[in-house]
Amino acid sequence: MDIQKDKERNQIVQNALNKILQNPGYLKCGKGRLAKLTNLSGKELEILHNEVKKINRENYQKTHVLSGYWLKTKYISAYFKERTGIDSEYILDYVKIKLKDLEIKFEDTNSELSEKTDNEKYVGILNVYDIHLDKIPLFENPNVDEYLDSLYNGIDYLLNLGEKLFDVNTIIFPVGGDLFNTNGFSLTTKKGTPQSSYDHPTRVFKLGLDFCLNVINKLISKRKNVYIPVIYGNHDRDVDFYLGAILESVYHNNDCVKVNNTFVLRKYYNIDKLLFGFGHGDIEKRKVNQLPLVMASEVPTLWSNSTVRTFYLGDIHHKEEYKFLKVKDFPGCTVSFLRSVSKMDQWHNENMYIGIHRTLEYHIYNSNKGNLSNLTYNL
Repeated sequence: MDIQKDKERNQIVQNALNKILQNPGYLKCGKGRLAKLTNLSGKELEILHNEVKKINRENYQKTHVLSGYWLKTKYISAYFKERTGIDSEYILDYVKIKLKDLEIKFEDTNSELSEKTDNEKYVGILNVYDIHLDKIPLFENPNVDEYLDSLYNGIDYLLNLGEKLFDVNTIIFPVGGDLFNTNGFSLTTKKGTPQSSYDHPTRVFKLGLDFCLNVINKLISKRKNVYIPVIYGNHDRDVDFYLGAILESVYHNNDCVKVNNTFVLRKYYNIDKLLFGFGHGDIEKRKVNQLPLVMASEVPTLWSNSTVRTFYLGDIHHKEEYKFLKVKDFPGCTVSFLRSVSKMDQWHNENMYIGIHRTLEYHIYNSNKGNLSNLTYNL
């Protein structure tokens, strides 16, 4: 009887394991999550958990997978470690984008810096947060061309309106920050949460890269000085870094563009009395009350030299942040959570995040007087 019982138990565990293996992202789940996925408990759950840990150890030890790697460039020397391992061939696939495919996008990208470089008066913040380009929307067929066209139209509208109101000659354009819904070929988030994607990651990556290049080149063609903080999202953290590395290479000889792809979660930019901080928001939203002190601690000199300080964050999944338009004032600093432009998916619908405008924002500052105008465009 015991032998028969063991066979039945082993078969139950094997069936559950097969279910887990259908989506490798589940291998990173803890025992509690495994129990919910398989409805197992007791001895059977314990055996399954041990099998999952064994598979993780074996995957980690495969010779073709890197547990971490050094990246040394002109701009950075850093060591990166991936929880599930990084396939070196896939890294090369992402980074080796042929320059000849990009050449057609660089008409009028060598314009010289504006004469106002040393005395800038107006700064624009062009915020396109949480695009999730490859996410499958719930109530409509995914059409990335229409999606991107709507973003381009909104950006054109905001830039043209801003030019009529102010003589903006410096624009900050954060890129990344969940531009993509998945963290590359794994079809999961950075933490391993399974995600669906409407297309192959290589094509999606090139579409996202093209979007960034097109917007940056548009700003350059308007003779703007452009600052690009690369923001690492919680969905696509590694891919955002690769995106930033390519942008660094493309614009390294262009004095109009400065790309900040240093591997830190928060980026800062200062001009005259203005200080801007940028982050994704997935971590910061849990510690909002600490953000002014964080800014003052991370860039103390910039803090002391500025009088107008603003933190821009995305990753909006809190009902109150959607509802109350995201702004909370602190002594000496304003923290501004921005709406996502992403379409509704099943997760948002199930959690009742519905009826929310998808909004592009263009905030304009005077270098001495601070925030003058906040322009919005609902998609």
